[in-house]
Amino acid sequence: MKFDRKTVDTLMDMPDEKLGRLAALLAAEKGISRDGGMKPDAARKLKGVMARLTDGDIERISELIEIYRKN
Repeated sequence: MKFDRKTVDTLMDMPDEKLGRLAALLAAEKGISRDGGMKPDAARKLKGVMARLTDGDIERISELIEIYRKN
């Protein structure tokens, strides 16, 4: 998955419950247990953070994801 502005916008458009389930699934893939997903309040906070991401932030996150994938 490419991490860009379109991805951020898609994630922000998800209902809180769905975003929470996705976050739990992604965490589980990396060995982090989040049984039951993410609380709705946490999903709303995550959306607030995503809303404030600048293009520079998104570019840096994308770079970090690529570094992580290579290791």
